[in-house]
Amino acid sequence: MLIDSAHDFGCMGENGRGNWEVQGLKDRSNVILIGTGSKTLSTNIGFVGCDDPNVIEYLKYFSTAYMFTNAINPVQAATSLANLRILRSELGKQLRKKVLQNYTYLRDKLESKGHKIFGNPCPILPLYVGNEVVCRLVARIMMDQGVHVNGIEFPVVKMGQARLRVNLMPQHTKEHLDTFVRVFEDSFKKANEIFEREMKVLEEKQERTQAKL
Repeated sequence: MLIDSAHDFGCMGENGRGNWEVQGLKDRSNVILIGTGSKTLSTNIGFVGCDDPNVIEYLKYFSTAYMFTNAINPVQAATSLANLRILRSELGKQLRKKVLQNYTYLRDKLESKGHKIFGNPCPILPLYVGNEVVCRLVARIMMDQGVHVNGIEFPVVKMGQARLRVNLMPQHTKEHLDTFVRVFEDSFKKANEIFEREMKVLEEKQERTQAKL
């Protein structure tokens, strides 16, 4: 079984081991765990974990991605180890609890205003927008108002199901989250107005072109 823990490692589960811990997976003898340090470890390392030494040896010699990479530098290693110690501590448990509380707070606020949220509680909240152009406009308008959020669209997701990827941290306060909701609501409205206006201009232009034919 191959488990991608790129987004849940360190921030999900009682001990921060990821979704496999949340799901109650006990037997790890047939599991290959892959992940990254770019989220909770604050580094750009990547890793593959497995209990079977034979699988590890196989990957060393037959994985081209591994063969053509270099060892991580001492700073990256030290940073990762320091963050792992935090994740395994009582502070780590408190941080994981807080980030999920922030998720629940923001989700409830957005859903109360009629917005759709995908998936289960985690530090990444997928906020449905729908139209790809509107999604790009929303992200740009929000950036202009000091709120950074990434838009996710086709082909990463299905056409017409574009969404904003809202990355939550335990350091976010309710004031931060309330500001996000306010800015998103305003930006979403403006983006739809711009899109509808430009579509109307395009339709009128097409009608004039057809009339000349």
